[in-house]
Amino acid sequence: MAGEYRYGVQSFVRSLCLGPTHALSLSSEVPETARARAVHAVFKLLPIAHRSLLQRLIKFLTRVVEHSSKNLMHADNLAIVFAPTILQYEEHIDPLKALEDQSSAQALVSLMISHYDEIFEVCWAPASPASMCSSVSHV
Repeated sequence: MAGEYRYGVQSFVRSLCLGPTHALSLSSEVPETARARAVHAVFKLLPIAHRSLLQRLIKFLTRVVEHSSKNLMHADNLAIVFAPTILQYEEHIDPLKALEDQSSAQALVSLMISHYDEIFEVCWAPASPASMCSSVSHV
């Protein structure tokens, strides 16, 4: 199961990082709301088991952020810690490529934590049919 999850999430990341939504999801020049929409669109393409697990994990991390005044774990800090595990990339021979991939993964995890409601809970009106508008699960 863990291997299947990791493969599904890696495909998710590749589609964000290598597909047409890359510029929207990770570029700091684009407003965060637009990046959240791009991540939301690709998130809906994951198999339901992977969506549910990723949603629950990110929901947990948002709860950690709610206590950041005490634990000092803001979205960026959590992304540094959890991105290598959640969005593990294949081994790279080129260290610069590996660093770039890790930086993209951290930006993506931070975005998912910071914009949990927009990515996992909200239906973007012009985007998808009603069947895809509901939350994957209520955590």
